[in-house]
Amino acid sequence: MNRRPLKKPFRWLVLACAVIEKEICQFQNGQVEFKYFDYGLHRTPENMAKALQSEIDQAEEGNYKGIIIGYGLCSNGIVGLHSRKHRLVIPRIHDCITLFLGSPEAYRVQSAENPGTYYLTPGWIEKGQTPLSKFKSYAQSYDEETAK
Repeated sequence: MNRRPLKKPFRWLVLACAVIEKEICQFQNGQVEFKYFDYGLHRTPENMAKALQSEIDQAEEGNYKGIIIGYGLCSNGIVGLHSRKHRLVIPRIHDCITLFLGSPEAYRVQSAENPGTYYLTPGWIEKGQTPLSKFKSYAQSYDEETAK
């Protein structure tokens, strides 16, 4: 009987914003490892880059096929990310709304037809702050007029 040695399966590592967790976790197939980051990193893109680069550097020891970045450009928070060992897969999008709409073209069409639209996804509502929750927070800290 001729047995082949078992190969350790290659896995993908996904480093993503927590606001898209529900949508992308459906791709779990035993070959993908997910790590999610706090939505607040969008406010400090330099911290986003540091946090993601730290995880990429730690992944150098892993047997991954590649690393998928679950962010768009996001205020330049992914600029300069690099890996010495693994292929990085980074979507060519401005932000996650493009992912939710399906493509950069769909984003352009929606933006042209509905300029100024503020998009709220389930993840942003659950994990982030909405304009209403931000308003309430400011109204508590200051006053309603200042919050407006």
